[in-house]
Amino acid sequence: MHPLFEDGELSKFAAIGFDITERKRNETLKTDFVALVGHELRTPLTVVSGALDAMAEGMGGEMPPIGHELIDMGRRNCARLRKLIEDLLDVNRIETGVVVYQTQGLDLHPLVSRTVQEFASDAEQAGLELCMQLLALDVEVFADPNRVEQVLANLVSNAIKFSPPGRRVQISSQIHTDYLRISVRDQGSGISDEFSPRVFEKFSRAPEVLASGKEGFGLGLSISRALVESMDGRIGFESSLGEGSCFWFELPLFKRTARVP
Repeated sequence: MHPLFEDGELSKFAAIGFDITERKRNETLKTDFVALVGHELRTPLTVVSGALDAMAEGMGGEMPPIGHELIDMGRRNCARLRKLIEDLLDVNRIETGVVVYQTQGLDLHPLVSRTVQEFASDAEQAGLELCMQLLALDVEVFADPNRVEQVLANLVSNAIKFSPPGRRVQISSQIHTDYLRISVRDQGSGISDEFSPRVFEKFSRAPEVLASGKEGFGLGLSISRALVESMDGRIGFESSLGEGSCFWFELPLFKRTARVP
């Protein structure tokens, strides 16, 4: 709104308005479409996945080795599609503000240990050493345990995916003023300065990652940032090309006491 003057005195105001009805309608259509597609894909995907599991357990009779290979390929792609559906639905929920958070005082270290251990077999198959260095403190943060687990799983799975065999993925914790920081450090190829500003953007994948043929949709880090920030936390990374990366997130402390031996 802009004031208009005549002979040095205020005479009227001029306002410019924009009709965003169409834009809002399109946004609603997009949101509804993603939700509909996501939910409609879940049922047939569950059926296909269940059928493949049954065949893998021998319900279809004995199969030659090539049959088992085809079943394993189908199961891997079902898991990949399921991850894409869940990520798209998460993005949709975040953008529409309907994500429900069950925040509470949370002892984060047992959750971190449990989540990391779930990736032990993946790290072993990739020829990596997975290690933890967590603080010897009883520390509680104020956060949603399920969302924290989702963020940590994204960071650890990325570190495993982008690390060459024979290297180490290290998960550690530190106190940063009024926050507890969880860091995931890898010894991969690192991130270029050119790509760094786009790391947390949706559907963003570095050119070298695309060239490598590694699976992914470029949604995990974007989702992780939104979840951490919604819990009043912070997320970031440090990386040097050719020297690996360290992704971290911080959550506000709820209670901190010394651990009794």
